[in-house]
Amino acid sequence: MNHYYFSECKANEKASDIPIHLYTVPLSNPHEKYSYAHSIAYELRKLNSYITVVAHGQYIASFEEICHWGDHRYIQHEHRPIQCSLPMERTILEKLLKKELENRCKSSYKMDNDLFRLANEQSMHVGEISIHPAIYISFSVEENGDIFVGFDYQHRFEYRKTLQDVINNDPSLLKEGMEVVDPFNRRAYYYTFVGMADYTAGQKSPFLQQSVIDYYLEKNELWKLKGVHEKTPVVHVKNRDGHLLPYLPHLLKLTCSYEQLPPSMTKKVNRLIKLSPNEKMSKLYTETFRLLRQQQVLTFQKENVRAVNLGYDVNELDSPIMEFGQGYKTNEIYRGLKQSGVYEPSNVAVSYFVDPELNYDPQKRKEVGYFVKKLESMSEALGVKLNVSDQPRQLYGQLPKDFFKQDNLSYHLKSITDQFRGTVVVVIGTEENIDRAYVTIKKEFGGKEDLMTQFVGFTSSLVTEKFHEQFLLSTRA
Repeated sequence: MNHYYFSECKANEKASDIPIHLYTVPLSNPHEKYSYAHSIAYELRKLNSYITVVAHGQYIASFEEICHWGDHRYIQHEHRPIQCSLPMERTILEKLLKKELENRCKSSYKMDNDLFRLANEQSMHVGEISIHPAIYISFSVEENGDIFVGFDYQHRFEYRKTLQDVINNDPSLLKEGMEVVDPFNRRAYYYTFVGMADYTAGQKSPFLQQSVIDYYLEKNELWKLKGVHEKTPVVHVKNRDGHLLPYLPHLLKLTCSYEQLPPSMTKKVNRLIKLSPNEKMSKLYTETFRLLRQQQVLTFQKENVRAVNLGYDVNELDSPIMEFGQGYKTNEIYRGLKQSGVYEPSNVAVSYFVDPELNYDPQKRKEVGYFVKKLESMSEALGVKLNVSDQPRQLYGQLPKDFFKQDNLSYHLKSITDQFRGTVVVVIGTEENIDRAYVTIKKEFGGKEDLMTQFVGFTSSLVTEKFHEQFLLSTRA
């Protein structure tokens, strides 16, 4: 029972062992309760660069006394351990522990939101995507004073091309409201794209009261001006506080996530990032404890990741036995379906959404028809009769051949979603078009219309037994 492990570890210290400096700041406006202290903390970090400072509610906290306050004032200062019965104070200590770790690691790790990118691991590349291994760490303070650190092994995804590359190739791809990131600093900064500025890098910006080039020269950040000239375009972005900022486009990239990847890209990415449980946990523990050793507030014993040392009761359960049709029992899902079909026969309503590019080719349309019939016969043999909706046929010949390739696909989908009803919509298209339309269809059908979708990439042999079993499981879920 001693060989079960968790991705969390209990600290040797309790909250009562850690005194902090807790400052209460005045409120200039009741509506600024959750932002005023944050703005003060931002200024204090610049005035006291060697001290970790965080804010929460009306409070500012640090492990060391804050000596330089500039024009700001506080109305109360206490130096004590937190009161663990107060959620506000537990949160303050959690934020302070996380910020302290970030500050201690900033010379050797890059922060990307809440993730620590691993500096000692090479990034991976798939097409135009860069993949960076990273560790997520969070701190949790319990009411009894126990302190836990939770951790996970993740990956950050990033486009290799910058906004300057997009502007050079096809500026129409940039839309207001897109999320962009500046990944070129020790901390990645996220913004919302607003639009192209009506001035260039060499002209005066109304927001900076000087040119962007002069701004970076003044800050002595000459590396940001590599390849920049007087006529280089400037873009406007908004930060999370809503402030407008001018930016050089070669310092920004469109954001990227695993969920945004097209299916064909996902397969390639999975081959690179998927690790066995043993590999993943070994790497996770090694990197996490290497990170935690950089901070000097808490200490950890590696054996405290064991379930028995974290206070868990461990009980082993037998593998579940599932019953399929005709009373056949097994713990293997696919074997059970193939052997005896589903436990309880039923009917399922299905709609087909066929890529117009396939419908315009008689041979491909014929193959899609064969796939539909084969799917129906195999599903019925497994115990689920498919009731196919005739409604989507009304769209035949009405949609343009390049329907899946349209930039405003989301807008056009809104006018046809009422043609699709049932338990699941089977979307059949070319691999290229599915890659392009996958996320948009998922959002419009799944998020907006609550329709389950299954995607089928068109090949000369669409029908596989494995697909039918997976399809059947999805309709029964």
